[in-house]
Amino acid sequence: MSDENLFDVEHTDIVLIFKEEEKVQLFLIELTKVLCETDGLRFTSNVYRRLKASLHASSAIPPRTDALYLVTKKQSYQINHRSSVAFLSGSVSFKDHTLFCHRFLSLMQALTTSATFHGAQQYDYDWMRSNSFRAFCVVPCALMDILQLRLVGPFEVLHLGISSSVEPGQYVRCYRYFHDPPELVTLLTGPNNLHYGYFRDTPTEKPTVVVKTEPSNGGEINLVAPTLFAAMKSLLSKKPTASAEVLLKKLCTFAKQNNIILDATGHEKPERRARCVCPTLNGMGLVVKLREGDIGYRPLSVSDSKLSALLKAVATAQTEESQLAKLEAVDQLITYAQFACDEGDYGQSLELGLSLLAFRAKDIKPNQVTVFNSRIKHLLSVGYELAGRPEFSHVVREHMTDRRVDPIGMPWNSE
Repeated sequence: MSDENLFDVEHTDIVLIFKEEEKVQLFLIELTKVLCETDGLRFTSNVYRRLKASLHASSAIPPRTDALYLVTKKQSYQINHRSSVAFLSGSVSFKDHTLFCHRFLSLMQALTTSATFHGAQQYDYDWMRSNSFRAFCVVPCALMDILQLRLVGPFEVLHLGISSSVEPGQYVRCYRYFHDPPELVTLLTGPNNLHYGYFRDTPTEKPTVVVKTEPSNGGEINLVAPTLFAAMKSLLSKKPTASAEVLLKKLCTFAKQNNIILDATGHEKPERRARCVCPTLNGMGLVVKLREGDIGYRPLSVSDSKLSALLKAVATAQTEESQLAKLEAVDQLITYAQFACDEGDYGQSLELGLSLLAFRAKDIKPNQVTVFNSRIKHLLSVGYELAGRPEFSHVVREHMTDRRVDPIGMPWNSE
């Protein structure tokens, strides 16, 4: 479940337990700062004025209030606090205020010991605290000197904020490299476009694994670890430097204090293979839900090696006429995938589209495979829609509109 979905519940109560009593007032001050930057959200009446006046006057804690009301255009909720407990209640819907949700959760991670969300369903905030890598690495460049890796994407948003001027579709293209499928969200970038990220099979599930991909290996994706913490331990363990050893000890201490498991089980790859209905050229395979009678997937009519040969023939064609002739075999596979979609087996369209996206032999340059862009867009956008993953469909449409070797970065606010 995404962070903002925690707030997208009718009649939600949120109980926050703070580390110390004074953290309550600090929470309110910082929350006010966030609200001042968020369009469509505001505090009501005198409470807002008192908090705002205190912020402009000094860093002093504002007078304590009995109730604090936070208002959206249609809903509102109030914050009542006594001692070190804050209780939020009311009707809440923040799905149009994603940045606010991220910043709100970031404040809770820093200042609270626990939080519980009650509503149509109940969510425990502890999993967010215990798995918050940002609590360990506060600034995006914290790993640069030791591992030559930078925390990007959501870490930049939480630390730096975002620009107020954003082009449509820009966010889903941020740190989306040439071969990246929609399932991959980049979290760490390194030299020569090396990047690590979370991989999830559906937009609504929690990330299941951390993966690594290097453009020099085409679209190959390698499973690294079950969590970002476990991935970091693995990377630091392979660095024979004193600074890496110090950071590794800090990581282990942090993990112990927060009950975080740092070691991989060794079963991640076999378990991944068992969930997949078929392999794909990126190495991660495809997971789709099959209905009765195995409806949802049917295999391609060619093997992976044969498919790679067909794609290489297209990419290395010397003339446009020759390329069009060699594309006929690929387009025939696309026609078969369309027939499969019509009969409910949308998995074939996803398998073919993901393999086209991943394909690039080592002796082939990126511009030689852009001929497949429109075909990737069609296969995956249709397949994801039929699979009930419209968010991924949106991502691939934006990606194929602006497919880059060096992707755009996060439009963060540098002011």
